[in-house]
Amino acid sequence: MFSDLLIEKLQNADSVVVLTGAGISAESGIPTFRDKDGLWNNFKPEELASMDAFLKTPERVWQWYKWRQELINNVQPNLGHYALVEIENYFIAKNKIFSLITQNVDDLHKKAGSKNIYELHGNIMKYKCVNCNYKTDQIDQSVGLPTCIQCGNNLRPDIVWFGEELPEQELDKSFNLAESCDVFLSIGTSGLIYPAAILPVYAIDEGAYSVEINPERSPISYLFNEEIREKAGNVLPQIAKRLKIE
Repeated sequence: MFSDLLIEKLQNADSVVVLTGAGISAESGIPTFRDKDGLWNNFKPEELASMDAFLKTPERVWQWYKWRQELINNVQPNLGHYALVEIENYFIAKNKIFSLITQNVDDLHKKAGSKNIYELHGNIMKYKCVNCNYKTDQIDQSVGLPTCIQCGNNLRPDIVWFGEELPEQELDKSFNLAESCDVFLSIGTSGLIYPAAILPVYAIDEGAYSVEINPERSPISYLFNEEIREKAGNVLPQIAKRLKIE
C-alpha cells in the first residue's frame, strides 16, 4: 500500500506538509463539487458562489449555504481526519513541524483535532461583513439575512468565491512551507484547482519526498515519488500506526 521508504522519510523529516482536498471530506459523506453527484450539478457556480450572485439574490445564496452547513453538521470526521491528528501529534512530540493545508471549507479537520491548519478557501462556519470586513463565527440562524453588529450590512460566509483572491497570508505561508518541507503528502485532491495544485510542484522542485494519496490519478500524479491509490481513511491510519510503533 505504501513503502517502507515513506515511513523512513517521515521519521527523519524535520518538516512535513499535508495538502487535503475534497476527497478526504467525501469519505465523511460530503459531496464533492465535480463528480457525478457533485454540488455543481444543478447550479452554475456563478449563481451561488460569487459576490455578484450574493448582491443580486442574497436570500438564495444564504439558503444554499445554510443547507451545506446543515449537511456538514450532520457528518463527522472520518478515520483519515483522525489519523492526521495522530500524525501531527507524533511530530509535535518530537518538536518538529507539521502543517496541514486544506482546500476544504467544512471545518472537519478542526473538529477532528488538527491544530496547525491553513485554510486556503476559508471556512463555511465563519462569516464576514461585505462592507467593513468584520469577522465572526456566530450568527443568528433564525434570520434570513444575518447582518453585521458593527455596521449593519449583510454578513456572508467567510469563504473564497469565484473571482476572489485566496487569503494572502495563508497562501504565502503555504508556499513557504511547501518549499522548505522534507515530506509533502497530497491527499484527496484532484490537482485541478489552482493555485493549490502548484504547492506539491514547489515541494518537489525543492527536493521533498512527495506522495499522492487518492483513489484516482491526477494531472500531476507523474511528478510524485510515490502514488497510493487508496482512500485516505484506509491508508492514513496505517501510516500513523507504523510511525507510532517504529
